[in-house]
Amino acid sequence: MFKNKLKNYLTLEIVKSYLFVLATLTLLIWITQAARLLYLITDAGLSIAVFSEYIFLLIPKTISQVMIISFLISLFINIIKLQNNKELEIYWLAGISKNEIIGVIFKISLFFTFLAFVFYIIIAPASGNKSRNVIANAEFSLVNALVKKNNFNSPLKDLTIFVNKNDNQGNLEKIYIFEKIKQ
Repeated sequence: MFKNKLKNYLTLEIVKSYLFVLATLTLLIWITQAARLLYLITDAGLSIAVFSEYIFLLIPKTISQVMIISFLISLFINIIKLQNNKELEIYWLAGISKNEIIGVIFKISLFFTFLAFVFYIIIAPASGNKSRNVIANAEFSLVNALVKKNNFNSPLKDLTIFVNKNDNQGNLEKIYIFEKIKQ
């Protein structure tokens, strides 16, 4: 009974640190990807709703890429923590051998490896396919990206456009176009 509680404690500690490391790495990489892809809004004229959907669909791919390394990091963190707190010695004094601890770690690693394969083989490709469909079916509006309302916009050399009203759906009102013609 006591051995099972210690094994459950060890398992819970590894899982908690794994989830923390996985969430941290995923969030860090995901935010970096989102910042890198901001050109889809600024240059290509993609709407914020479509951009948000596309970025959220990238999360499973990011998770699948960091699952194994997150497990290794959390495992190292826990082993170092157990050594520093002398908890490994307490396990051995309680009658849990090194082989039993290795067995628990091995079972946990098999579970997370299987979970990583499921993410990598099934979930990430399905999410990637859906994200490509979101971009393919999106209506890019370059005019809305280039022309801001109540502002003198110069998208090209010697061309100035003023738009009084822009509803960001392709409807522009009171457009003034000035083109400098060289003679």
